[in-house]
Amino acid sequence: MPRVCDVLTTCEEYSDLCKRILRDFSPSRVKHWGFRNWEAIEWSRITLDQSTPLLIISNLKDFPARRSAQQPQLGQRRRRHLVFTREMPSEALPTRMARLNIRDDRRLHIAALKDRKTIEAIIRRAICGLASPEDDRIVDAWWEGDAFVVLSPSFQRLSIPLARLSRLIGADSDSISKYEIDSDGSFVYWPHADIHLGWLQFLRMVDPAAVLAARIKHEKFNRRYGSAIRSVRKTQGLRQSDISGLTPRQVGRIEKGECRATLNSLTKLAKAHDLKLNDYLFQLAEKLG
Repeated sequence: MPRVCDVLTTCEEYSDLCKRILRDFSPSRVKHWGFRNWEAIEWSRITLDQSTPLLIISNLKDFPARRSAQQPQLGQRRRRHLVFTREMPSEALPTRMARLNIRDDRRLHIAALKDRKTIEAIIRRAICGLASPEDDRIVDAWWEGDAFVVLSPSFQRLSIPLARLSRLIGADSDSISKYEIDSDGSFVYWPHADIHLGWLQFLRMVDPAAVLAARIKHEKFNRRYGSAIRSVRKTQGLRQSDISGLTPRQVGRIEKGECRATLNSLTKLAKAHDLKLNDYLFQLAEKLG
């Protein structure tokens, strides 16, 4: 099966994080190239497929001081740059971006640098999102004044005014700033209001017309994926009640396509089948054709 995405890291720290994250993915599906800095990239040994998304993960300071003569033209690829600001002011960004020929903000996301756990979570969500057949996960989210912004794996941004969110989460600045993003990007959660909102819910708030087409596509895929999950389970001779950590009703809803199989659910399904997550996902992919 073809690769679903390529990952290039230009920092030893992020290379180590990616190696840990990618243990759940087959090397044939997600290819990772790790280098200590941008100048150390050996472009000659990197094989790039123009149809495969490329995620480049860097610190701002990692960007080259000058364009390398060996660097290939990446403008035609589905390239995304995930950049963390560290040890350099954001004012340095325009000059660095010019050297990489990035002119479209849909190719770039500058994430606020926090702790290592948060950085790893953002990277994990970005990779999981690119490896997913649907662009409806949430990689990152933040407040910009009175608007809440969510970012998809393709770096599409939705900006939701607080006025449309306040009926669900309130308007208290301290409470609404304390949100959590699911480990695989399925939803944003506000503990104080016990509210979970996914990409389609946010999309509905800003573009009700667009969500109809997205929902049709989303539900169609869920039904196909659920059918594959049911087929693999029956092949293994398992009952819905044999999936530890999921109730038979939850398994039934997933198999009927009434809800999406999250990474957490798939991990439990894989364990029940006595398979590694990657091997289980490969079996589902074969069923999907």
